[in-house]
Amino acid sequence: MSAPIKRHFCFVCGSLKEKENVKIGIFSVTEDRLSIWKTIIRKPGLKVGSKLCDVHFDKADVEKEKFIFDTYYPMKIWKLRDGAKPKFFLGE
Repeated sequence: MSAPIKRHFCFVCGSLKEKENVKIGIFSVTEDRLSIWKTIIRKPGLKVGSKLCDVHFDKADVEKEKFIFDTYYPMKIWKLRDGAKPKFFLGE
């Protein structure tokens, strides 16, 4: 019996990770981000561990690849740059 598939939904828009075979970056709210992001996202219930998809961030804030000695490597797990804040489609 296989393990259940973990599905992550965006707290703001409800997007589902891996929806229709389209890669969606999902980022967790951490303790460091929580107080700042709560002032930006007005939806009640935001907490540590809530997930936000990449649609809410500048493209430059999402790290999707890296270069090592001029060789391109796509990242399996996308990351947010330090200080990135959600900016788009926040429901207001």
